[in-house]
Amino acid sequence: MVDITYRTRKKGVINLVWIITRLIIRDYMYLIFDLDQTLLKEDKTISSQTKTVLKKCQEMGHKIVINSARPYLHIKPISDEINADYFITNSGAEGFQKDKILFTNYIDKDKTLEIISYFLTNNVLNFSVQTDSKLLTTNKKFAEKDKYAQYYDFKNCDFNALKIIFETTDNSIGDFLMDKYGLYIVNYLGGTFHSATSGNKYIGNTLLFKALGEKNPEVIAFGDDLSDILMLQNATYGVAMKNSQPAVKAIAKYQTEYTNDEDGCSKYIEKMIKDGIIK
Repeated sequence: MVDITYRTRKKGVINLVWIITRLIIRDYMYLIFDLDQTLLKEDKTISSQTKTVLKKCQEMGHKIVINSARPYLHIKPISDEINADYFITNSGAEGFQKDKILFTNYIDKDKTLEIISYFLTNNVLNFSVQTDSKLLTTNKKFAEKDKYAQYYDFKNCDFNALKIIFETTDNSIGDFLMDKYGLYIVNYLGGTFHSATSGNKYIGNTLLFKALGEKNPEVIAFGDDLSDILMLQNATYGVAMKNSQPAVKAIAKYQTEYTNDEDGCSKYIEKMIKDGIIK
């Protein structure tokens, strides 16, 4: 004889588990944006249309994240402008929730000192070090033009570095830093300028999710440059801008129909909402 009471009780337990599971299953996505040539227009502004679409996504319960090579002081005003939930600075070196720091991934002071000594003995004379509060540089003209930069002679290097930027046409310099210190090197401005960090944008995302206690979150990531490749490759939806470099377009599964100057991000998000991908 079949125990009807048991079957009913078992069915009730299964239904309860299903309900609880539905309540705890994540029903939001992380929308992660590079800034320059991606979320920002060429005049370095964010259009009202883009702001409206980002706000709509947040009202739907989704999280807005900025992930840029820019330092904190350059990103914070933009984050405030769009009310971003989180932002990551210096290519994955720091993560923030508003004013609260969530993680750091810096080059420690001993390595920083060794690297600067190596620069000086190998005729790398134009370089800058981003600390947690200042951008220190050997370039006096750059320091005069950039309100966040400060000229520094680097006679005393008792500080951690979030990012080290240097100018050279000798690619072996970057290779040495990668091999000896395990740093990530990105070339830009025609390949003569290089940035060295302990992480990259993708690692920045993983550190953010670790700090938030997230496991396997759904991610829509937008980018245009070589430093965005790993972030796009490891996102649920990695979206290259129409104006991306060819190497970025080659690895991205998705691509916007419009450039950053044509609100490419917001128009692609609207399409994803219409297609039911963003709910």
